[in-house]
Amino acid sequence: SSKTNSNPGAAIDADVTTAFNITYVNTSDAPPATAPDWFQVDLGSTQSFNQIVLDTRKAASSFPRDLKVYVSNSTTFGSPVATITNNAMGVVRVSFSTQSARYIRVEASRFGKDWGVNRNVNPLPTYVSWNIADFQVYAPGTYVAPTV
Repeated sequence: SSKTNSNPGAAIDADVTTAFNITYVNTSDAPPATAPDWFQVDLGSTQSFNQIVLDTRKAASSFPRDLKVYVSNSTTFGSPVATITNNAMGVVRVSFSTQSARYIRVEASRFGKDWGVNRNVNPLPTYVSWNIADFQVYAPGTYVAPTV
C-alpha cells in the first residue's frame, strides 16, 4: 500500500470485521495531493479476471470516490484498465475487459470523507481516508484469492 504502517493483508483475509486503512494525522504524514493512495495485490501467478470488488462496509464514509485500476505481470504499471469518478457507493464493483495479469493496483485520489484536493492544510482532520474491508477479484464464473 502507499502507507507502510497500514495493514493491507486485512483487505484480503475474508473477514469483513477487519480492514485495510490509511489514516493521516497531519501534513507531514500525508502524501502530496498529486500522489494518489494505492493498494496492490499479488495473485501469485498470471490469472484472467474482469472484475474487482472493494467493500468498505467497516467505514462507509471512507470509500474511494475517484479511482483507477491497473494490472501488470510485474510491479510496473502502464495505463489503467478502468477509471471511476464520482463514485458514491461503499461497495465499489469495477468491471473491465478480461485481463491476464499477476498484479492489480487500485489508486484512489478522492474519498467519501475527503479533505478536498488540498492536502497541504495543517492540521488535517484525523480520520481514515480509505478503508477496504474486503477486496475480491473475479473472472467469469471464478473467484481468484489474492495475497498482499
